Amino acid sequence: MHQDLRRFVRRTARQPRHNEGMSESRGPDHTLGVHLYTLREACGLTLRQAGGAAGIAFSRLAELERGIDSHTGLPVRPTYEQLVRLARAYKTPVEQLLRRGGFFAGLDLPEDEQRLLAAYRALPLPLQPAALMALEAQARHFKQPG
Repeated sequence: MHQDLRRFVRRTARQPRHNEGMSESRGPDHTLGVHLYTLREACGLTLRQAGGAAGIAFSRLAELERGIDSHTGLPVRPTYEQLVRLARAYKTPVEQLLRRGGFFAGLDLPEDEQRLLAAYRALPLPLQPAALMALEAQARHFKQPG
């Protein structure tokens, strides 16, 4: 019983709510978490509804919004797939969330190429090789002799 009480106190004391004392010191993905929270609120969804729409556990979504793992207290980063699912659930551009999540960091690609890369990465892994081969075939077809 004492362990349960300690765990409860640790969880409730560790993290303020979104509107209480938010600061940049909350981890590297703090601004992404605030953005995810803002998008969810704009859609009028609860954590459970948004998690269900995105296929992500609502507890994980809460952690992503806070930017902190509720068990360890360490910063948490969403996966590529989680960001793609959330973008679809919130009907927002996938590239926007991927960029905020750091998946285009260091890439100096034109926007069209970034969109192409995001679309490729959003495909299920088994479909990626076939999509790449189809794109390469199209590129060979349009290639100018030179």
